[in-house]
Amino acid sequence: MVSSESTKFKGVSAGLGSLLLGVYSVGIVASGLYFNWTYARDHGFVKWATLGLVVPTAKAVVWPYFAISAVSQRGNALPSEFAKDRERLTSAFAAFGTVSDLTEAPSGQPSFQMPKEREDSVRQMLTLGLANADLVSDRFLDWLEPSMKHYLHDFFLRGQRLYLKGLNSGDGVKQLEGVRLISRWHSEYWATHQKAVTSKAFGP
Repeated sequence: MVSSESTKFKGVSAGLGSLLLGVYSVGIVASGLYFNWTYARDHGFVKWATLGLVVPTAKAVVWPYFAISAVSQRGNALPSEFAKDRERLTSAFAAFGTVSDLTEAPSGQPSFQMPKEREDSVRQMLTLGLANADLVSDRFLDWLEPSMKHYLHDFFLRGQRLYLKGLNSGDGVKQLEGVRLISRWHSEYWATHQKAVTSKAFGP
């Protein structure tokens, strides 16, 4: 009886092993064709002809890793409910990026007096950025990264508001305080989280 059960188990194991080996072999062929095609498309025929039998084939051998990675990344896709939040946050960052460019001193100068037209543009971009950022939901920020909400509101956006208030009132102290808070956002949070947050928001 034991011998019979053992024989059945060995038969099932052998069959399962053959099935897995077959799936793996088919995967190597299919992924090998795919990786060779993408390598030639991205790097050109000449480079593919030189390394095409090395790089894509090596990736094909470990195709289960790429399959598992693709599935896990799909699980991190942006929920449809956050599409507007991502658009607003992107618009806000774009506006603040424009402000940074407009307020940057010319090369070789530690500071400069902004022309009135440029100062007006800075005000417009700050107002636009804050308007978009204020519409971004806390749920979206929590989804991106749990501590982002705190740093974004208490440092980055607070700093932008202070800078705008200082600009409107001619208060240099408020402007400097705003810049200090924005710098803390970059050094204490964004420098270490930018890559992960951007990847989650837009994909790898």
